[in-house]
Amino acid sequence: MAGIKSHFVPQFYLKNFGETFFHFDKKKDNKRKVNSKTVAHGSDFYGPVINGGHPLEALFSKIEGKANLAIKELIEKKDPTIISNTNFKNLCDFLALQYVRTQNMRIQIDDAIGYVIREMFSMDHPDIDKELIKDISLTEEYVLKLHFKALTDYPNLGQAINRMKFITIINKTKFPFWTSDNPISLFNSIDYSPYSGLGIIVEGIEIHFPINPTISLVVCDPKKFKNLPNTLTFHNDYEILRENWLQVNSSTRFLYSNMDRFYQIKKLLDEKKKINPKETKNTKKVISGKKLVKKQLKFWADSKILKLLKISENAKDRPPYVKPNVNSEYILTGFKQIKSKYDPQIQTTQF
Repeated sequence: MAGIKSHFVPQFYLKNFGETFFHFDKKKDNKRKVNSKTVAHGSDFYGPVINGGHPLEALFSKIEGKANLAIKELIEKKDPTIISNTNFKNLCDFLALQYVRTQNMRIQIDDAIGYVIREMFSMDHPDIDKELIKDISLTEEYVLKLHFKALTDYPNLGQAINRMKFITIINKTKFPFWTSDNPISLFNSIDYSPYSGLGIIVEGIEIHFPINPTISLVVCDPKKFKNLPNTLTFHNDYEILRENWLQVNSSTRFLYSNMDRFYQIKKLLDEKKKINPKETKNTKKVISGKKLVKKQLKFWADSKILKLLKISENAKDRPPYVKPNVNSEYILTGFKQIKSKYDPQIQTTQF
């Protein structure tokens, strides 16, 4: 029996880029014309239908319906500060859910938890060949379970986003904004090495979300960017190129655009250092033990938000065996401490 087709990027959003649009596959380096029904989905991605229904799909549909109205008002008014309070709240909730619901987030969860389990197993069994330990991995069912736990926390993340600075970018060039299979892109110009600095409440954070080919939304640190206007107009192709690079960099595999101009992707990759947004993908470099804590993370959030998201202000509270450059470590999808030593049914504490 065929599984249910679950979209991790909603169709109503993708339609903002056209009833049909162009799709670029970074892995295969090819392109084709598609529509919203045929992309950004997985079979039983949120689990199978049970007793004829799927509670998560029903919840997502409700949230997406409200978000659709919010985004339509944002497109009409272009200033995020003058849309209705109800639509603003619904937009925040949608951004939070969209961030945690994607395939990319599931990969991060798998990478982060799998890494820690392998590290713990290696410490407990130092005589076992490390090449064999590399083969230890989580089951798909357990990764799905962890992803579900992250999804249940989206309202808290939405409350944090609600307190951030919102800016719309108006594209006045002939080159469109692109979107992707992971459209929420994070960037931070502050170097927190060895940490990624890509937590939602970390000082300097920017969240970029293209709304359609001519409008993009930036949600950012409300303290650092408080003096920026609520709307910015871009007239330079290079500025649009930088926004699109963030989508290239954050996407799991696929880019979407209303125009067939993906030749720019190779140019973007070639000019990576020139464009210079900091890498948002996880690196393979591992820093552990005493080398982990080199710089204190700084947060824009007040104590109420810190408590809501259960994040300590002291970076030293983080266990030394957590991979420091996993994006989700400082948001809602990682974990803060392990309750037991290696166990196939290991329990985690969510942020």
